[in-house]
Parts: sequence; C-alpha cells; structure tokens
Amino acid sequence: MFAGQAVSSIEVALEKLVKEYGVVEWNEQTRQYEIIGDALPRRAFLDYLQSKVQSVGSENRAQLFAQNFKQWLGLETLDTDFGANNNISTTEWRYTIIYSKGLSTLRKWPPYVVVLCLAFYIYFLAYLFSM
Repeated sequence: MFAGQAVSSIEVALEKLVKEYGVVEWNEQTRQYEIIGDALPRRAFLDYLQSKVQSVGSENRAQLFAQNFKQWLGLETLDTDFGANNNISTTEWRYTIIYSKGLSTLRKWPPYVVVLCLAFYIYFLAYLFSM
C-alpha cells in the first residue's frame, strides 16, 4: 500500500503521467521522478496536487496512516532492554504493538490511559530513532 492505494494502481497512474501526459520523468542522478518544466506549469500541477491532498480530511488521513503504519514499520512487538539487562528471560518486558484506528478510538478511552499511551509513544519514538 502507498497512500492508501495498491502499489499496482500507483504504477499505472505513474506510467500515464510519464507516457501519456508527459508531465513527469525519471531522473537517474537523483533517483526520483521530477516534474517536467515545459509540459505543464509546475505551479498549476502543484496546485492540483495540493487540492487533492486538501480534499482528504484529517480524520481520513489519520485512518490511512493507522491502516498502513503497521505494514510500513514492520514491527509486531517492541523488545525493551530492561529484561535483558536484568536477566529476565520471560516476555513480560516485550510489548505487543497495537495500532489505533484513529482519534475516534482514543476519545473512548479514560484520560489516564491516553496519557500512558502518549508516554509509551514517546518512548517508542525514542527507541526507533536510537536504532
């Protein structure tokens, strides 16, 4: 999945942008697609893309992120170093990662649970960036 769409549908759309519309091309040096300057005014194309982004509400963006984050991240569990540092061989210091379906899920939880989740989220981000 990429931006809530199957990769194959993104490839088809990209092929149309390259071959049919001629608005993007592959730049081998930068290893990315770039907007072709003379095909369409860059600003017009960027405005079009921005209007598409704005047409998706923040709740829908959160749902796209929540639906795909587990796959993007590739993590099912989070192992802490506490168990290893204290010679604990059981799994109580291994956390199963649960991905929220969006803000509507958090609104149903008691405030202290949300605070604990946010604290864990901060810990989790610190762990990811230390890898």
